[in-house]
Amino acid sequence: MSEDDDQRLKPYLKMERLPELLTLDTLTWFQLDKVNFLVMSNTLKDPDGTADRLHEVLELHDGKVTGAVHRVAIELVDARWRTPGQMNDKARAVRRELDFLRQKFGRIPAVLLYEGALAHRNQDREAAFALFRQAAEEMGDHLLPRMYVGAYSLRTVDDSDWADVTPSRIIGSTPDIDWRRPPEKRSNICLYLAGDGNYFDTFARALYDDARRIDDACNVHFHVVNWNDTSDSQFDGVDDPLLSISVEDYRYRRDHTYFALARFYRAAKVMERLDLPLYISDLDNVVSAPLSKAVADLADYDACFGNQSNQAWFPWWGPTAWNTYVNTTPNGRQLATWMHDYSVVRFTPNDGRKSWWFDQLMLNEVEHRAKTDGMAVTSSRQPHLTLTRGRPHAEIAHLKAKR
Repeated sequence: MSEDDDQRLKPYLKMERLPELLTLDTLTWFQLDKVNFLVMSNTLKDPDGTADRLHEVLELHDGKVTGAVHRVAIELVDARWRTPGQMNDKARAVRRELDFLRQKFGRIPAVLLYEGALAHRNQDREAAFALFRQAAEEMGDHLLPRMYVGAYSLRTVDDSDWADVTPSRIIGSTPDIDWRRPPEKRSNICLYLAGDGNYFDTFARALYDDARRIDDACNVHFHVVNWNDTSDSQFDGVDDPLLSISVEDYRYRRDHTYFALARFYRAAKVMERLDLPLYISDLDNVVSAPLSKAVADLADYDACFGNQSNQAWFPWWGPTAWNTYVNTTPNGRQLATWMHDYSVVRFTPNDGRKSWWFDQLMLNEVEHRAKTDGMAVTSSRQPHLTLTRGRPHAEIAHLKAKR
């Protein structure tokens, strides 16, 4: 089955047809991602019921261990972890599913993956990363869900190549950024966002208006990858000395992993020019609290990361890529430099299989090094430090339709 033959796959993409889906052994990497998305969408609605269904389907499967079997096995453990309950109860449920998978299929990559997660929980990073790599080697890139690939292919306990040296190469672009709209005034903190020109055209003005309704005293900076001709009109008539925009040209026009990474890759450059702490979020988010009033709460920290609640079992997910704070302290500036240097060393341009959700992977590793070095790091998931939130899906759809 080829990537161009999605119509043949579509009838199978239903939970009631999972038994048949598991028998298809010619699905491409792109099509297998759709299997993950099908299961994940059900998991988010009903994690317990979805986990029970996945267990039943895998238990009854007696054919070849296809790519779909691998994907569903991974989602089984994910769904079991997401079921409501106490952490210890969920951990026991995960272990039961791992025992089931071992007995049914052996130490398939899904089992290796979560054995690595268990090692990570026990602070044995070297063993964890070895298991991640083993899972990758046995499964093959074409069978891996995009969200897990970075953890397999990139993670290592040796961080000297990005934390202790200054790499010389750049990522498919120029070393510097152009300041299309320089800042005219400085406050005490900057809301910092980035994306490609299309995302900027869709969301930047809405986010800016949200921010100004709540806080008219903070800087707002947008970094735009591949500026569009239409982008000039987004802030026509806006006279705001606290608003600034930088741009860069990037050779790949659809490398969405870089568009997500750019805010962190360029953070040190933006901080150097603004000389302000950066509160980094997503362009399609909403500002939910005044940044300028949170400065006192943030002042004692070099950085804040919005760790996901399920990171204990899914260490490759790590911090979310929004509600990340970097201070202008010496340690904070070092951390911003690490964001740049890690990206330079580990990022693979224009290859989603190698770099999907790379920004979260990078934050995970930088946060670990920061804590190891004794930097003052805390969680921005604390209510008083959670200053942006996801925009409702209906609003996102409306803004996209307007474009």
